[in-house]
Amino acid sequence: MLRYKRISRGSLSLVFVTDSAIRNLNQKFLNRRYATDVLAFDYGMPSVRRKDRKTLSGEIVISTDMACRQAKKYGTSTQREIILYIIHGILHLLGFDDHAPQDSQRMKKEEIQLLRLVGAIK
Repeated sequence: MLRYKRISRGSLSLVFVTDSAIRNLNQKFLNRRYATDVLAFDYGMPSVRRKDRKTLSGEIVISTDMACRQAKKYGTSTQREIILYIIHGILHLLGFDDHAPQDSQRMKKEEIQLLRLVGAIK
């Protein structure tokens, strides 16, 4: 997937936590008082625009509690949810945003394409 996005090198950490832990991180770093599915922390050089980067440096924090609940809710596997969260986090590290409706649609389209690329959906 990273090769497909033209990322040639970098460092990526995946951290799997509980709802409680991700809620605390969400509060500390984004001032949001709720658990979320995934948080992405970009450790890349701020002077380089994300979309121009050939390297990726960051950390993706995933709530496994949320992945289990969402998998049941949507009738998928926990593994597929976690793959989706990893893709979602990487897209954030690459500069994608999902706050505005049009940005969210663009990001969702990219997620589906990458889920297909890695064989998580057909």
